[in-house]
Amino acid sequence: MSRILGMMIVRNEADRYLNKVLEQMKSICDEIYILDDASTDNTVEICKQYTKFVFENQANAWTISEINVRKKLWKNI
Repeated sequence: MSRILGMMIVRNEADRYLNKVLEQMKSICDEIYILDDASTDNTVEICKQYTKFVFENQANAWTISEINVRKKLWKNI
């Protein structure tokens, strides 16, 4: 049986389109995996409303190495 997995890397998206995107993902994805890259707003809390798979970076790693952030997300799936 096939499943559709949604994945996102987010940082400080609470006041942008996060709710709309997660609503759309929820309608088509069996599971959603999110890696938060050290948000300082309530992005994590919003994401946890849509999925139990929210992984948090403690420091902003995107600017140092985007590939390592993506690898971390893939490892958590």
